[in-house]
Amino acid sequence: MVGALDELSRALAAPESTRRFVSGLMAKDEASGESYLRIPVRDEEAAAQALSLLGNLLSAMGGSRSGTKS
Repeated sequence: MVGALDELSRALAAPESTRRFVSGLMAKDEASGESYLRIPVRDEEAAAQALSLLGNLLSAMGGSRSGTKS
């Protein structure tokens, strides 16, 4: 996971590299034409851990996991 965070940090370090990184994650639904993020993960457990980490980070920044402020 640390290697992935290092890679993400490098990708987001400059506007052009951020655009390339985001472009590689984007996909378009053929039926609706809507864009969505396509994020490759090792397995379901890795996805759950990543989302939990994101939730904890947002909570630490003053947000709430339930979507309401305390």
